[in-house]
Amino acid sequence: MPVGTKESNETGLLAVIKALQLSSTREKFMGKSVIIESDSANAINWMSNESSRRWKLHQLFILASRFSLVLGFVKYRMAYALAEQGVDRDSELMAWLSQLTRPGIKIIECVVFDID
Repeated sequence: MPVGTKESNETGLLAVIKALQLSSTREKFMGKSVIIESDSANAINWMSNESSRRWKLHQLFILASRFSLVLGFVKYRMAYALAEQGVDRDSELMAWLSQLTRPGIKIIECVVFDID
């Protein structure tokens, strides 16, 4: 499935379809439920709501229809946390830790190594 130059909504949909294709070809996932996370609310909405689908993407939806789907929107937490803090390598650990410190999650031990 060549990507070429696409708009962000289309690439989000292509990423979901590619994840479905890859998981469907792995023996350890056969007959099991797989959760695919996406930060594209449009792609998730299009996959689960046929009336909202864009006509120009109908071939992609035909391709996606080969998979048995139960969809829900799961935010891609790490991407949002990184975007909120500004994407630089020093803040990646803190963004990741901020997601772990959501209510109900406790950090037992954290060791940081500085590797040059």
